[in-house]
Amino acid sequence: MKGEQKEPPWLALRAGVVLGTKAFLERARKVAQGDEREQPGLKAIRVQITFEDVVRAMEKEKGESWEQFRDRHGDLGRDLVLVVARRKCGMTHNAIGKAAGDLRAVAVNIAIRRMVNRLLSDNYLRQIYQRITSRM
Repeated sequence: MKGEQKEPPWLALRAGVVLGTKAFLERARKVAQGDEREQPGLKAIRVQITFEDVVRAMEKEKGESWEQFRDRHGDLGRDLVLVVARRKCGMTHNAIGKAAGDLRAVAVNIAIRRMVNRLLSDNYLRQIYQRITSRM
């Protein structure tokens, strides 16, 4: 119709990169592949996982609350949460440190590096990592 205003197409923009319906965005999320550093739009359409999601998955795995195992000496749960948060949430070391109970970025970096090295050699720990990431 002549006097009718059409909706501007940018109002249908999803996640800042996909133009279409919400259903189309969900289909695009399923097939999106590539390196987020080379294709920044990928990060925008991928489902964002929060630090709290990671903590909940670890709590379920361990059968304990975050507060119970976070500061326990020798417990690998906290450091595994840090690794998953870095890889799956896209958080910086500073952001992870604040979310994990006010840890310094240097401490987060060291803990992540140590845990990654353990994941390379410890099959049981790698299975826990896979179970946690599959829950999100």
